[in-house]
Amino acid sequence: RFLEVGFARWLGEYLPVLFLGPYDVSPGPVRQEWMQKFQTAQDHDRVRDMPLIVFWYGEDDMSEMFSLLPRRKCLSYEEGAQKGFGKRPLEVKKKMANNGRLTGRERRKVEDWDSMNRD
Repeated sequence: RFLEVGFARWLGEYLPVLFLGPYDVSPGPVRQEWMQKFQTAQDHDRVRDMPLIVFWYGEDDMSEMFSLLPRRKCLSYEEGAQKGFGKRPLEVKKKMANNGRLTGRERRKVEDWDSMNRD
């Protein structure tokens, strides 16, 4: 799944992400933790259960930009699109069509979706 767009669950909702490999992130805690888990998984023949490194679209804080998540919290773009996660909710579309004011959270989601769709 490396370098594929998808969705990951965070705080009860699915958000757009980019799935990364360990060498797609700078050396640091996320890569180090993934490498440790990979070594353990190899030793126990459980590589298919490895957590995924995700880049959160729209996150500006470098310390929050990347996460290591269990596969059960991640969906491919196709799986997420089938569940409606790849498009703007109807209420956001209506607000935008009527030049309504979006909440900060809605505005952030629109920016995240736009970034994901560019990729």
